[in-house]
Amino acid sequence: MLFEAAAVDDTMRATGREKALSLPANQKYLAGWGRKGDVGRIAVEAEGVPLGAAWYRLFPAESPGYGLVSATIPELTISVHSNARGRHRRRSHSGPLERRSRAGMVGPQPLS
Repeated sequence: MLFEAAAVDDTMRATGREKALSLPANQKYLAGWGRKGDVGRIAVEAEGVPLGAAWYRLFPAESPGYGLVSATIPELTISVHSNARGRHRRRSHSGPLERRSRAGMVGPQPLS
């Protein structure tokens, strides 16, 4: 799902999935997943086919992510699989993330 979120422009998409995910700018979203501040959810169809994902991660000020506001405010990433775009889902998969964030649940959480 990270590739779907990162490949929003033609240049990144042309780089290809494997190479794009190996870039340092994208690796910082993958490396050590499950550390304090990582929370994510994956939306799947009944058959288990991934539709999209939403996750957040805290980044320290000395090693910021793409949209760092503060080291105490997690960076949110939302991804929709290319096959699921335009299908007008009624439920958001970011709802559980918002509830966990408001409850102060910023410790490691499973990605499902």
